[in-house]
Parts: sequence; structure tokens; C-alpha cells
Amino acid sequence: MRITRLAAALVAAAITATALASCSDDEGSTDAPVLSVTIEGADVRPNAQAIDLASGEELEVEVESDRAGELHVHAKPEQYLEFDAGTTHATLVITTPGSVEVEDHETGAVVALLQVR
Repeated sequence: MRITRLAAALVAAAITATALASCSDDEGSTDAPVLSVTIEGADVRPNAQAIDLASGEELEVEVESDRAGELHVHAKPEQYLEFDAGTTHATLVITTPGSVEVEDHETGAVVALLQVR
């Protein structure tokens, strides 16, 4: 009976250690800033959302749209993010510091102003 209690205690300790290790594991999680864009016809949101980025930092972009289109990223070099109707996920990386506009091509609406440092 003593061996059974010891075995049970060891198993419980192993399970607890595994659970704690998985809770503290940041690998695979992302702290990247997110730009969420919603397009319904000519209504485009957000309107010039300010986002600060470090040069080379990833920006997660999620576009929920009722039409296909394209976002223009006025960085050096320029970037284009094509999206379909529905939900599109993409990642942008800006390496040249400065102020960068992100606009919906069809309407010209500026959805974000990125300050890259």
C-alpha cells in the first residue's frame, strides 16, 4: 500500500510539473499588434487607426469584407495586401522607419497610420 501511495504521489507531481511547464511556455504565442479591418460596401473601418511599430516588427492584419479588394501599404517599398470576400489573414512587416498609411484601394479610405520607429 505504501508503494501505491508513493506511485500516486509521483504521478501527481509529474502531471503538475507538465501542466505548469505548458502554462509558462510562450513559444508559439504572438504579441504582434493587430489591425482589424471591416468593409461593408463603401463603409470601411477603422478610420486612420494609429499603430506604433518597431522596424521589422510583424503586424497581423485581419480583413472581414463583403467584397474582394486590396489594401495599399504606402511604405518603402510599397506593399499590397489582396483580400477576398469573407475573412483574410495576413502579416505585414515594415522595415523602413517613418509614417505609413494603409488604405483601401477601392474607396481610398485610410484604415491605419503606422508609425514605424
